[in-house]
Amino acid sequence: MVNSTADTVADDGVCTLREAITAANSNAASGATGGECAGGEASPTVDTITFDIPGAGVHTITPVGGSAGGSDLPFITEAVTIDGYTQPGSQPNTNATGAINAVPLIEVDGSGSGHCFFVFNSGTNTIRGLVINGCHAEAIGLESGSTTFIEGNFIGTNATGTAAQGLDAGISMFVQGGGLTFTVGGTTPAVRNLLSGITNTAISVFTNLNSSIAATVQGNLIGTDKTGMLAVPNRNGIGAGGAGSDTMVLTIGGSATGAGNVISGNRGSAIQLNGFTANSVIQGNLIGTAVDGTSPLGNGGVAIHTGDAPVTIGGTSPGEGNVIAYNGSDAFFHPAVFVETTKSGTLIAGNAIFANVGLGIDLDPLGLTPNDDGDPDTGANGRQNFPVLAAGIFAGGTSVGGTLNSTLSTTFRIEVFANDACDPSGNGEGQSFVGANDAVTTDGSGHADFTVTFAQSLPAGTILTATATAPDNSTSEFGPCTAAPPTTTSTTTTTSTSSTAASSTSTSSPTTSTSTSSPATTTSTSSPTTSTSTSSQPPTSTTQPGDVCASVPVGPTFISLDCRLAAVIAQVSAESGLGALQPKLLDQLQKAKTHKEKAEMLCRQASKRRTRKELRPAINKVVQFLRTLKSRKAQTIPQAVKDALRAAAAGIRLDMEALQRAVQCPQDAPPA
Repeated sequence: MVNSTADTVADDGVCTLREAITAANSNAASGATGGECAGGEASPTVDTITFDIPGAGVHTITPVGGSAGGSDLPFITEAVTIDGYTQPGSQPNTNATGAINAVPLIEVDGSGSGHCFFVFNSGTNTIRGLVINGCHAEAIGLESGSTTFIEGNFIGTNATGTAAQGLDAGISMFVQGGGLTFTVGGTTPAVRNLLSGITNTAISVFTNLNSSIAATVQGNLIGTDKTGMLAVPNRNGIGAGGAGSDTMVLTIGGSATGAGNVISGNRGSAIQLNGFTANSVIQGNLIGTAVDGTSPLGNGGVAIHTGDAPVTIGGTSPGEGNVIAYNGSDAFFHPAVFVETTKSGTLIAGNAIFANVGLGIDLDPLGLTPNDDGDPDTGANGRQNFPVLAAGIFAGGTSVGGTLNSTLSTTFRIEVFANDACDPSGNGEGQSFVGANDAVTTDGSGHADFTVTFAQSLPAGTILTATATAPDNSTSEFGPCTAAPPTTTSTTTTTSTSSTAASSTSTSSPTTSTSTSSPATTTSTSSPTTSTSTSSQPPTSTTQPGDVCASVPVGPTFISLDCRLAAVIAQVSAESGLGALQPKLLDQLQKAKTHKEKAEMLCRQASKRRTRKELRPAINKVVQFLRTLKSRKAQTIPQAVKDALRAAAAGIRLDMEALQRAVQCPQDAPPA
């Protein structure tokens, strides 16, 4: 029983953590004086290190490790349970989901150490109920041969779980030749961990030399405070990979109550699975949202990046889908789900994917992959073709039709999703799963017509998208969105005379009104309508420039992009309804135009590589413009204004990306 925060090794009547680990390893007491650590027992008995340090509040143990002129805590070489919740006054978490309400009172401050704990044995180990921070290497290192449970800890934060305390790496391993099984968290309330405020990756799993790892990560908060509502960022959430002939299977989350993790608020990626991670499963997690599943925290990079297959992301049974939202900081390089492998078999099903900066699903290479007739191409998920839903505005009801062109005489699963808005790419994300058809079979030419029926009726104008999944569980990117309902915009011209004149036009029925002091008279036709009224207040309206690009064909060309950017800049300059966001929006557009002009100049000089590179920041600025229009500060902007600006900017972004992929220099750059 540890009864002191000291870091001594002496027969002095106290039991320190350092002495307790040594006693468990050696099966010998730390001294003969009363109060010393009792000796452990030989394997297979699992020793338990408990705590009873006098006094109330948090008790901080600061090992005098290698970086402070001493030595790090001993490696754990015999099976042991280190249980911080045995300290009087401490309390394990009792919430099955949501915030963690644990009160750990044993803190290990590794600011003078490399590693804080390192497990190196073939037994079963548990590290529970500790606050671990400050370590210059990892909080917990694992090596071959052990089965380890990491439960109910605060790793990387302070003892209250509210702020970063400094830690280089969280749970880390590099297994070379051998096997390892470990579980971080679990489905019962008391075992949930908080892993946040870590300089590098929270959970890092790597192998070499014919090794095997089975890892389970469930019920944890990774990148947030203990409430799950505020970001306390790690660099990355979970990273894994191997080499040689390794096998590594990760189960991240699950469908059972309490199995899902919150992986949000991190500066980089949430989950990155590199090579040798086939058969891993990612289910039931909140990736990019707070613990409530709706509030945005995001992750700065890709939400899920896979480099091997098969991998399962979501599923077709209740509770298996992930929520993947608000992720990424670069529209081209940060899709929500990026499948970067030459293999097939990555299933992406039943998830809620929305409000991410990049594509919802992106099959390598980066950027939208166009369909090809008969789908003969190869690559990530066979670059599976996406389905195309019936064109136009969804009429409402309990079903939608569409077509799929893909591998000949093959049966596919089509999933349909409802969305609040279309992704700026035009090919959507998938916010709410609404229905599926598992029996869509192509004919001998690779064509299939299909209908997907919903569990409940959807209103007219709902924006729908769809994916297709082949028999080998290879899922496509999202197909095009159905059209959004039309919005009404108006134009007002006011002239100051003895009477006030207002001219208003609408997409549904143009209207011209004149306000004078004369009595009201009204004349009507089917369209347009002319009316005269005594209204003393002029109508609230927006001002938009005329279509200055009417003579320029719309498309992925420098001249079209130049004209359309100028038109949107003019529109933003004239739009008083943008309020305090107007300068920011103008700056984003002006910088996009500047980068576009520089790219065009480079293309005239026949520098294709530099042209493509310069188009990237232009695209990023347009994406920032779109994000600003979606921000909370933009809620006061009239919806019609936002819709018009988003539509124009989304088209510009799409054509910029298309130009970046296919530009030919100097022929695509007209003479100055």
